[in-house]
Amino acid sequence: MEKTHMETNKEMTLLEFLQLIVRSIVWLFSTIWKGIVSCLKLFYRKWWVVLGMGLLAWAAAVYCNRPGHRAYEVNARVNLYGADLYHVEETYRQIANAPTFPVSGLQTDLSELLNLPASETWILGWFSSYRVLTNPVGAKWVDFSNYAVGVDVDTTVVRVVNNELLLRFRTKHPDKAAMVGEAIVAYLNSNPVIQGEYRLYRQQLSEDLQRQTAQLVLLDSISRAFYKAQVNAAPALTREKQNILVGHQELTLMNEDIDKVYQRKAKIEKELALSTSPVVIANQFVVNILPVHHRYLFPIGIAIIGLILGMILACAIEHWKEWLQVLREK
Repeated sequence: MEKTHMETNKEMTLLEFLQLIVRSIVWLFSTIWKGIVSCLKLFYRKWWVVLGMGLLAWAAAVYCNRPGHRAYEVNARVNLYGADLYHVEETYRQIANAPTFPVSGLQTDLSELLNLPASETWILGWFSSYRVLTNPVGAKWVDFSNYAVGVDVDTTVVRVVNNELLLRFRTKHPDKAAMVGEAIVAYLNSNPVIQGEYRLYRQQLSEDLQRQTAQLVLLDSISRAFYKAQVNAAPALTREKQNILVGHQELTLMNEDIDKVYQRKAKIEKELALSTSPVVIANQFVVNILPVHHRYLFPIGIAIIGLILGMILACAIEHWKEWLQVLREK
């Protein structure tokens, strides 16, 4: 009998919980409906304020989004030769933090920094850099979420490519993007620390190239002299793949060692040919054909924000006396 009574209490408790959920949903929709009705009433009373703010915001958005005022995103991937990735990022951050207009008593403005006319630098902005990640199978992608910045990357999953970086900025003159990009790369390459790292890198490559060249000559001369002496000393020989059987001796050819040294030498020569400066543009600065702000959606979104601000302003106009009285009360 007692057990049946406990089960009934549990059923009633569950029923009350369901009723509470239903009441909460009803209250939520009722509150939303009351809010909509209140906004409509406020709009009816102060429509000139709300529409005025909406139209003003829409007009400002259309003006700022004119063909000559639209901002475009520009990207370029650069290769680093000897330059430390962190130093290049820090130098690029100097460009991002430079003031657009000359300010007395502050750091050099962007025009002086990039050696460009002020008419081209004042329409620049949103300078940012992104690292390149790779996984064990060699796939690469740009770290737009800055996942690897300030985080210990698990090298078994992904790792940072230390000799590549993606540079990004915005401009209102897309036809001058290549000129601005070249000025940015020139500024990066003029950094004394980056230049010192680059000179050390080139010196090490040149020394390594000399070693590989000497090693290649040495291997070639040794193999020629050794094989010639052995072959001349034996009347009969048998060749099979990479081995030569001379009499009762089997001699291993040095072709594989020579090929490895030759490949290493070719790789160094390629690096020397490509590393014309510490920071080299891997591809041209590419301009996104679509502007940052959509031609139609941007004005509509700003107009909606204007309407919301208009509602807030209309509410303040209606109740400012009451709010002022509340503030005056002790």
